[in-house]
Amino acid sequence: MSKKLSIITVVYNGEKYIESAIKSVLHQKTSEIEYIIVDGLSTDETMKIVNKYQDQIDIIVSESDQGIYDAMNKGVRHASGEYVVFLNSDDYYNDGLIRSCLEQIYYNPDVVITNTLIKSEKEEKLFKRIEYKEKYKLYLQIPFMHPSVVIKRTIFNELGGFDLNYKIASDCDFLLKMISKVNVFCYINDCVVMRVGGISDSSFKQGRKEYRVIYSKFSGSKLKAWKGYFESMLFYRLHKMMQVVK
Repeated sequence: MSKKLSIITVVYNGEKYIESAIKSVLHQKTSEIEYIIVDGLSTDETMKIVNKYQDQIDIIVSESDQGIYDAMNKGVRHASGEYVVFLNSDDYYNDGLIRSCLEQIYYNPDVVITNTLIKSEKEEKLFKRIEYKEKYKLYLQIPFMHPSVVIKRTIFNELGGFDLNYKIASDCDFLLKMISKVNVFCYINDCVVMRVGGISDSSFKQGRKEYRVIYSKFSGSKLKAWKGYFESMLFYRLHKMMQVVK
């Protein structure tokens, strides 16, 4: 039987935080929710932890893949939900978020956007989500984070899912494709919590090069794309320097 919302967690060697992600879903899971975990043949204790909850997880896949975005596309292929959303294995949902999403889904928007709280070992900071298209500076930043995006599964598929040509920034490419095609957005203020330390953090420079190509494609301006690239690299260096000073 199809569900209203499929929540997809992809993971590879995520033993440190995967249980936190799973619990944040299962504590709020209802009959309208489908939970899917796609593992890339982890070599640590990830699957041992996942299997503790196998009776409450609808679909568990553990097999080799071509990286995180291939695994995310695979998760959608397994999904039956009218809407899909991705919860990273090191992130988690605040209490009440799933219910808030379901309440908005009944109004049949193309996309529901939640808030995102960025969490590090030292601090928590609310990502400044941008809600008006005319304020998007696509050459510099994305308007919201991909785990905060609840999208109709049919639209995800129509957009072609994640482009595997991008190894680090395919989520950015997908979001900008989505923005250019989708008109009915709904915003809610409940939070998904993102821990700092994903692939885009560990490979920042390479990620920014991919972003530059993507921003150039969608903004129509190579000059703005390069400007955004240099501004973001400068901000990144200054941020690192400030951390050393602290």
